[in-house]
Amino acid sequence: MVAQPYRPTAGATLADGAYRRWLGAHLIRVQGTAIELLLPYRDEFGDAHGYIQRAIVAGLADVAGDSVRQLRHESDTTHTLRLRFVGAAHSGSALHAHAWLANDRVHVDIRTNGDRTLIARATRTPTVPADVVVHRPSQPRYPV
Repeated sequence: MVAQPYRPTAGATLADGAYRRWLGAHLIRVQGTAIELLLPYRDEFGDAHGYIQRAIVAGLADVAGDSVRQLRHESDTTHTLRLRFVGAAHSGSALHAHAWLANDRVHVDIRTNGDRTLIARATRTPTVPADVVVHRPSQPRYPV
């Protein structure tokens, strides 16, 4: 019997790490390279103005995009996440994330679960590693 490398499933990746456990997003569906997550509302997510904090929305977008990336078993690549806030979710709203892969990019839509209002849209693109640059600091030249 040959030992297989550990490859977590999308459901297991949602429980990896303290922040992901604290966030508490639930995996609703996995279909090919697309997933759906549900984030139930908690009082910690609200701000003083009656909206869900943008950091929570950004965290959900990152978790959803990273879960799609892990479905493809890309553990060694670096990605850039570009997030655009379109609206605001009222406190008490559950958030729904839909992430899918298209043209080597992961796209994420965050909506409220009740009326499906679009809150944020994110794109996660692989970062091309730059050539290694060797930095040799020059010696200061002092007058003799």
